[in-house]
Amino acid sequence: MSWLIVTPEQNTELNAINATQSGKDCTALATVDGVLVTNADKIGDVYWSAYQDFLATLSPFDGEPIWPASQNNNTDELIPTEEPNT
Repeated sequence: MSWLIVTPEQNTELNAINATQSGKDCTALATVDGVLVTNADKIGDVYWSAYQDFLATLSPFDGEPIWPASQNNNTDELIPTEEPNT
């Protein structure tokens, strides 16, 4: 998967675009290093047509992002364990 870097200034612009879209929200997620990224698969996707000019201004992120632990935890996948009887 490819990612695009969203600077803080560009994130402000992204939020402004999001405000004009009903039911759509293009998000930028922070890596462990604090770099904001968004998925590059949106480029050329008709669903994201209102964002195409914006996406074209973003620089590619080199490599795969590393997410903070809070974004790696999916509580739906946690399996409950039984406490031993004491």
